[in-house]
Amino acid sequence: MLAGCVLIAIIVIVFQVNPPKKFKEARDAQRLDDINSISSGVHKYYIDKGRLPLPITSTPKQISNNGVDLCSILTPKYIKIIPLDPSGSFYSGCKSYDTGYTILKINEEVVVSARSEASNSLIRSLK
Repeated sequence: MLAGCVLIAIIVIVFQVNPPKKFKEARDAQRLDDINSISSGVHKYYIDKGRLPLPITSTPKQISNNGVDLCSILTPKYIKIIPLDPSGSFYSGCKSYDTGYTILKINEEVVVSARSEASNSLIRSLK
């Protein structure tokens, strides 16, 4: 009887904590840090060069070696490493990578974004 009550209490606690949701929220927090890091690197580049990196356009594109290739432009001078989405991205050096993040410019402002895993909404950079 006591073991059954303990088991029920554990199940209730697990459902209240909801670990899968917490993991998704933690990965979303990492995504926000990552896209802000990329945005900050682009901003530092802009301050240094007086213009945005040329691959960034008004059309949203993946930050990757096949999309908007920022790895060799930003690393290591403007950001230490190119951040990668915590689930579903790859990096084999600047010649072969896909961050899982999207970038575009609106006028001279840069927007870096990612898809939220917890809410499926768009997470955007703060700058």
